[in-house]
Amino acid sequence: RHEAAHAAAHSANTSAAQAAFLTGASGKFAGKALVRAAMVGGDCIKEVADNLRQIAARMPLALRKDVLNLVRRVSPSVLAAAAAARATRPQSKPVPMALLETVMHRPESIDLQAPGPEMGEFLDHTLFSLVEECVEDIPTSYLSLFAQWQQLQEWVTCVHADLPLEEYQVLMFVGMLGHPITVRRCDATQMDPFQCSITQVLPSPIDTPSLYCALHANQRIASPEGPDVQDVLMLIDPSCPNASALAYWSKLVEHAVSVTLTRDLYMYLGTSCRLALHAHALLAVLDVADLTEASVTLAVKILYSARRVMGPAASSLDGTYPALVRGLLDWGELTEAEGVAHPVQLLLGLCALDLDALGLPPMTDPALLNLFNEIMSRGARGALRGAVGTADAIPTRDEGYRVAARLLGIGPADPHVPQVSELGELDPRIEEVEATCSRAFEVSPAAVSEACAFAVRALRGPARVVRFAGALRAYLKQHGGWETQMEMLEIGREGHMVQALLDASRQAVVAPEVAGALECVGPDVDQRAASLVLSMVPTSQPDTLLRTVVAMAVQAHVLHTSALRTGTVLDLDVRDASALATVAVQLRMRAYKAALALKHRQWETEGRSIILSRCATATPSQFRSMFDNPHSLSRVDFWALCDAARGTENQEVFVAACNQAFRHGRRFRNGKSRKPRQR
Repeated sequence: RHEAAHAAAHSANTSAAQAAFLTGASGKFAGKALVRAAMVGGDCIKEVADNLRQIAARMPLALRKDVLNLVRRVSPSVLAAAAAARATRPQSKPVPMALLETVMHRPESIDLQAPGPEMGEFLDHTLFSLVEECVEDIPTSYLSLFAQWQQLQEWVTCVHADLPLEEYQVLMFVGMLGHPITVRRCDATQMDPFQCSITQVLPSPIDTPSLYCALHANQRIASPEGPDVQDVLMLIDPSCPNASALAYWSKLVEHAVSVTLTRDLYMYLGTSCRLALHAHALLAVLDVADLTEASVTLAVKILYSARRVMGPAASSLDGTYPALVRGLLDWGELTEAEGVAHPVQLLLGLCALDLDALGLPPMTDPALLNLFNEIMSRGARGALRGAVGTADAIPTRDEGYRVAARLLGIGPADPHVPQVSELGELDPRIEEVEATCSRAFEVSPAAVSEACAFAVRALRGPARVVRFAGALRAYLKQHGGWETQMEMLEIGREGHMVQALLDASRQAVVAPEVAGALECVGPDVDQRAASLVLSMVPTSQPDTLLRTVVAMAVQAHVLHTSALRTGTVLDLDVRDASALATVAVQLRMRAYKAALALKHRQWETEGRSIILSRCATATPSQFRSMFDNPHSLSRVDFWALCDAARGTENQEVFVAACNQAFRHGRRFRNGKSRKPRQR
């Protein structure tokens, strides 16, 4: 059904036909999508066209800056040799050597705004093709065979063409290079772009116009790596920093980002949509067993683009991401209430920000443990909701307690659960029962294996990103920070940085306690991922690693929502030996309170008859010992005592214990009692 809807959407040629699929009329948040689409109205395509014309007027200057930047990647001797070789080839236009000398040795003397006819022709056409002959690693689209600079040059000619009349057609008209991605969406993505996920990012570039045109024609597009391509991650390209940034901030890319996230043309919610794709893409790129030069290079390009998207906010503690990372490193709460929509925001911030330049503290064990606990908590919430088939709080909470009880070996018939007294007997205060409640628990090997498997599933990718972030921070501290490295990226000299990060990822050493803990992990768990996760879990003592992992899994299921974690998560140190004992008491007290509530419901139906039978043979002193202040009793108990005392020697005892208003009230003096409310 979904494939059929997808095919119909891509073969449609009108906005109305696209809306049936792109606005998700049957989705959970379809109302908001349809309202936004209606608000856009018929002015959207005009707004996009005007924006394209504005960019087309500014694009030549940006392209000239970028082509001069590309020249810096080639030594003057190599460039001059390529120009001389071109002059010897038949049917090749000779390169103006005087202009080339100016570009190589005196680029600051060129007026890029008005370079003149000869220099303009040289910069806009000849120079890039000459540089392309000398540089082997300029990425090109495997569909259009264009490099980023050539792809963006089409934006200049678009101003002279008749623009399309439909929004989706504009996506096929002009565009930029990006990387194929596989996106998983949910209804919540329409409200919060961070609720999507990206499962893979392919290194081979692809141009967006060719892809959208092929999808529109129902043509299958396979990547060189194998998987089919449906979506593209567009980045600000360090090889073409000025022109790609100009295109990236266009209305056209806004629609492309909206379609990528929600399959809706009009659900672009701002910069958060762009950074959500960057953050999830970074996690997908680094979540591999063995990093390669290509994957590290791609990760660095994503971080470069993310910093450009953040803008000045990346260098100010008042920015959103510096504030989030500061909260993490200062051991603050990381819940949704604190503005952390998804933990990938923190992972992106750890990598994309120059933490030492911002004066932020290093990652400490409590901060790392807090991050891991938050990630596991959100993973547990999704798993619990999937298990009960609903997002309702009560069944999800009950399922979380059942999982925690199973991990701690506390079954339904646990003998250590406090017992309620017989019906009619008073129970101790809750505080007194909790103070004497058993703190015993028993973690079986099966529970250890289950907890480790859950931790590895939840923390595998984040742990790899945190390890990468640590190596990156150390490198940036020694090599001038992000600003210096971004300049190196723009001139194609990122090789040293990439190799250093690659070497750091290969220097992992498995500690003895981790090797011992791996023996308790089930065979169905990735051993290398388990080794990484367990080696990064902070513990107070080496022999407490597995107990800490079990405590992390237990707290994740018990405190799986922002409301439950706020104000309590930092009070539960999962490294402490008492953490599991505290949860064991909570589980037993929960069972005790359930039994106590059942007893109270039974008392509401049987309590009156029990009180009447006891009072019938009670002396005044025995009767008085049955209560302290009658007005503190429940309605059932109060009127049962009142009726039992009326007309007997206990009447004066009861009246003396009541307040003055009751003693002189007509109801009691007239011999009328209040009938219990029928339930």
